[in-house]
Amino acid sequence: MNWYEDYEEDIRWVFTEAEKIIQEFPEPFDTNGQVFLSKFNIFVKGSSKSYICFLLPFWLEDFAHLNREESRQFSLANVFIMLFFHLQDDVMDNPSSPIKSHLALANLIQLKYMSIFHHYFEASSKFWHYLRTYLEEWASAVSREGRITGGLLDTSTMAHKAAPLKSALAGSLLLSNQEHQLAELEDAVNRTLVTLQMLDDWQDWEEDLALENHNSLLAFIRRELDIPLEAPLTTSIIEQSIYSGGILKRFAEQHSLFESNFELEIVPHLYAFHQDLLEDLQAAAARIDSRRLMLEKGGLHYWISKNVTNT
Repeated sequence: MNWYEDYEEDIRWVFTEAEKIIQEFPEPFDTNGQVFLSKFNIFVKGSSKSYICFLLPFWLEDFAHLNREESRQFSLANVFIMLFFHLQDDVMDNPSSPIKSHLALANLIQLKYMSIFHHYFEASSKFWHYLRTYLEEWASAVSREGRITGGLLDTSTMAHKAAPLKSALAGSLLLSNQEHQLAELEDAVNRTLVTLQMLDDWQDWEEDLALENHNSLLAFIRRELDIPLEAPLTTSIIEQSIYSGGILKRFAEQHSLFESNFELEIVPHLYAFHQDLLEDLQAAAARIDSRRLMLEKGGLHYWISKNVTNT
């Protein structure tokens, strides 16, 4: 897990700095902003761990020849980007969210990441073209989310939901005059975001089912079972598919259908992070498949495997 441990102290600085900035917001957004930030601060117990968002600039540091201050500032900008778009998502996905408060806080947060980028890029810089592109990708993705496209996985939508975090990627390469490398690295980040979304959707399917949020695993099950859109998915259908039907294994195997030659020695931590995500998804599928096979052999065989082999 060197992709995280090598930068732990820098990430601590980033979240501490974000807290200081948000403390300067007018009331009540200083308090509300800090509460919202704590949901994503990896040093707070129970928080979401959006590692790629704030680690990507550090992973790019050697390749893009950034100094540590530049990496920290781009990471800080990405934290504010993450907060901004999570607020937008909550307004769109959760009918009970405090819309006025969320949108007002989002605008204060947007000012912060924009001010960081303005420090490094003048108005004529191509950075702003790329930022607009990523914002358009995000807008298109959230508007398309949930539609049945006929493909196995709508990888474009899955990756582009987090497209704005690639602004740090574009900024890093522009600072080092390596814009020609951007397309390849965008592709690598997109593929990592798809794998991350697949793993998240496996872990969150129960919550997403209850809230009627889009979830790629649930959409995959609907297509596999040929369940029409007007027919509801139920917990029993999903559990039967996962724990008896072997569908998680088939879901994990879809990754190979869109993966290309993803070997990036130039950004080894990004590659290592991607592989850890993929292995976690494959391991979950393998555990379920193993238990299913043991149960098919009979209850006694399953009891022995669980109790005798573990003593």
